Amino acid sequence: MRRRLLLDLRHAFRMLRRNPGFTAVATLVLAVGIGVNTASFGLLDALFLKPLPVHAPDELVRVAASAVDGAVSYPDLLDYRQAASLSGVAAFTADALTLREPGHEQGEPVAAYLVSDDYFDVLGVKAAIGRGLGVTAGGEPPGLVLSHAFWERRFGGHSGVLGRTLLLDGTTFVIAGVAPPAFTGTMRGGAPQVFVPFSALMPRETLTVRNRRMFIAIGRLAPGASVATAQAEVGAIARRLAAMHPDTNQRVSVGVGPESTALFRDAPQLAYVVAAVLGTFGLLLVMACVNLAALLTARATFRQREIAIRAAQGAPRGAIAAQLFTESLVLSLLGGLGGLLVGVVARNLLWRRLQSGVAAQLGLEALSIDTAVDARVLLFAIAATAGSALLFGLLPALQASKPDLYQRGKEDVVSPSPGHLASLRRLVAAQVTVSVVLLACAGLLLQIVRNATAMDLGYPLDHVYLADVEATGLAGVQADAALAVLLDRVRALPGIEAAALTAAGGPGYLPASMTPGRPQQNYVLSRCGPGYFAALRIPVLAGREFDPRDAPGSAPVAIVNARLAEALWPGQQAVGRALKVWDDRPPLTVVGVAKTVRSLPIGPPFYQLYVPLAQDPGARATLHVRVAPGQESSLYARLSDEVRRADAALTLVRVRPLAEWVDSVLSVPRALVTALASLGGAALFLAAVGLYGVTAYVAGRRGRECAIRHVLGATRLSVLLLLVRGAMATVLVGLVVGFASSLAVGWLLKSVLLGAAFDPVALAMAPAALVATALVSVILPASRAISLDPTVVLRDE
Repeated sequence: MRRRLLLDLRHAFRMLRRNPGFTAVATLVLAVGIGVNTASFGLLDALFLKPLPVHAPDELVRVAASAVDGAVSYPDLLDYRQAASLSGVAAFTADALTLREPGHEQGEPVAAYLVSDDYFDVLGVKAAIGRGLGVTAGGEPPGLVLSHAFWERRFGGHSGVLGRTLLLDGTTFVIAGVAPPAFTGTMRGGAPQVFVPFSALMPRETLTVRNRRMFIAIGRLAPGASVATAQAEVGAIARRLAAMHPDTNQRVSVGVGPESTALFRDAPQLAYVVAAVLGTFGLLLVMACVNLAALLTARATFRQREIAIRAAQGAPRGAIAAQLFTESLVLSLLGGLGGLLVGVVARNLLWRRLQSGVAAQLGLEALSIDTAVDARVLLFAIAATAGSALLFGLLPALQASKPDLYQRGKEDVVSPSPGHLASLRRLVAAQVTVSVVLLACAGLLLQIVRNATAMDLGYPLDHVYLADVEATGLAGVQADAALAVLLDRVRALPGIEAAALTAAGGPGYLPASMTPGRPQQNYVLSRCGPGYFAALRIPVLAGREFDPRDAPGSAPVAIVNARLAEALWPGQQAVGRALKVWDDRPPLTVVGVAKTVRSLPIGPPFYQLYVPLAQDPGARATLHVRVAPGQESSLYARLSDEVRRADAALTLVRVRPLAEWVDSVLSVPRALVTALASLGGAALFLAAVGLYGVTAYVAGRRGRECAIRHVLGATRLSVLLLLVRGAMATVLVGLVVGFASSLAVGWLLKSVLLGAAFDPVALAMAPAALVATALVSVILPASRAISLDPTVVLRDE
C-alpha cells in the first residue's frame, strides 16, 4: 500500500512537472480560493470568535440593558452587582483622552478605556508588571494601567515607569501597572492604550443619574451558577428598579448572556453580515474547485488515449482513479500552501489598511488584532485544502477512469452531450454573475469615494485649520475663561481672518413630544461659540448667530439648520420656537436658522442642532481658524506660542487642515474599496479560468468536427468564431444576470449604506472589464484547438 502510494506520488509529480503551465494555473486557482477563505476566517475569528484572553472566559456574561445599545448606567450597575449568581460585575466605556507628561507642553491623543475599579479583578487579568486598579492611599493620585504595546512604544518597555505621573485630560494619574501582552481590552479588535478608573474623570452627576446609560457591563458567574439563573436574578432586579424609578427605568429590561456571543445579540444584523462574508468567500472556493475540475476534465480529454492504454495493459479502474486523484491531492497541497501564504498576506494587508484608515480618521491608533497564524487558522486552511481536493479531484478522476475508456479511445471523439455541456455553462455563468456583482460594487464604492473627494460640503474648506486644545486641570467656568482668552489672542494675530471655538457633540433623538404622531426625529449636536458660522462662512438664513449674550446664566438657545427647521415646522418660521431636546433640561429657544451643509463628505446632510459652547462648556475644545492665503506655514508655531501665553493650563494637542480631516473620513471607505476590488479581481480571475477550462474541454471534444470543417473549406477564422460564439453566449447570460443584480445592490448602497447617488457608469465598468477578460480566456484555448493540423487529427481519430 505504501509502495503504491509512493509510486502514485512520484508519477503525479512527474506529470505535473511535465505540464508546468497547467500546474501553475491550477495552483494559483487553489491559492486564490483557499487564500481568500483563510484571510476571511482569520479576520472573523480574531474579531468575533476568539475567546477573550482572560481567566475562564466561558464564565463571563454580558449584562445588557434594552435602552441604548445594551449600555447601562452606573447606579443600575451597582444594583445589578447584588445578584448572588454573579461574583462580580465590571463596567467600561471607550474614549479618546489627551495624555501629557508633567513639564511638557505638547499632549497626544490616546485611546482609553474608562473602567470600574474592579475591571481587572472581574476579568481575572494579572498585570505584567505592577498592579491593576484599586483603591489608593489617601491623598495619592488615582492609578492607571498601560497597555503592553503602548508601554513598549511610548516608554521603551522600562519597568521604571511604575509610579510616574501622567496627566489625562488635565487629571493627574500614577502609572500603577502594565497589562499583559495578550490583553487588548474587552472589545475585540480594539486597542486601548491606557486603562483609567472612570470615577476619577467623570463628573459626579454622570455617575449618579440612572438615565445616563454609557457603560458596557461584563459579569462573572459565581461558582455553580448558570446563565439562566443570572438572567432570572438580574431580571428581577431590573423589574424592581422599574417600579422604584419609573421616570428612568420603566421600560428598561436587562438581558444576561454569554460574553462570547454578546456582539451578535446586541447587533443581530452583524450575524447576517458575517454569514454573507463567509458565504461569499466560500462561494469563491467552490468556484475555484469547479474551475479546476473543468480544467482536469479538459486535461483528461487530451490524456484519453494514455489512460486507455493503461487500462488495456490491465490497470484496474481503482488504480487509475487513485493515481489521478493523487495528482489532484498534490495540486491541492501546493494550492493549500500557496493559499495559506496568500491568506496571511491578504489578511495583514487588509487589516493594516483598515487600521491606518481608522487611525487617520480618529487621529490615534484604536484598532489591533493578533495577525499571527495560530492553530485555528492553520486547521481551517488544512480543512479547506482537504475539502478542495475531494471537491475538484474525485469526480474527474472517477469519470476519467470509466471502464469504457479503451473502447472510447478507439472511437471517434464526439462533441460533449448537451446536458453535460449545459451544466458546465451554467456553472461558468454563475461565476460570471458573481464576478460582475463584486466588481460592480467595488466600482460603485470607488465612484462614491471619488465623488465624495470632490463634493462641495456647502462651505469652503481652504485655509481653515483645526487646533485641538485641552484645559489641563480646569473645568466649567475656569476652562471657558481660559479658552476665551486664547480665542481673543488668536483673533488678534496678523493673518488670521476669523476664529471660533467648538467642542465635541454627538447624535441624538428629540423627545416624542416634539414630533407627535411621527417617528422620533434624529439630530447631530454641535457645540460652538460666537463667530463659528462666520469663520466657516456658513450663512445664517434667519435670526442671528451666537454672541456674548448666550452666557452660562442666560436662557438656553439653539440654532438649527434649514433641514431640521423644515422637518419640525414645515413652511413656518422657526426663529423664536421652543425646542425640547432633553427631558431633564428646559427647552431651547431657536435664535437662528443656518444653511444646511454637510458634516461628512459621504451620505446626505444631517439634521443639525447647534448649541452655544458657553452654555455647555468642557475642558476640551477645537479652534477653527481661517488663515489668510500665504500665512499657513507659521500657523502651528504661532498657535503654540499663544496657547502657552494665554494660560499655563492650556495644552495644544494637534493642528491640521480642515480639508485633511474631511479627507480622513474617507479612509475607511477606501479600505473597503480595496478589499472589495481585490475580492472582485479574484472572482474575475476564477471566472476567466472557468471559461478557459470549459472552452478547452469543448474544443478538445470537438477536435474532429473542427478538422472536418477545415477540410471542407471552412477558414480558421470561421471555426474560431464557432467556438468563441458558444462560449461568449455563456458569458452574456452571466453578464445579464450579474448586471441586474448589480443594479439591485447599487440601489441598496444608495438607499441604505451611503446615501450616495446611483451611478450606472460605475456599474457598467464591471461588465466591460469582464467581457475583455472573457474574450482572452476563450480565444486562447480555441486558437490552440484550430491550430492543430487537420490531417493529424483525422489520422489519430
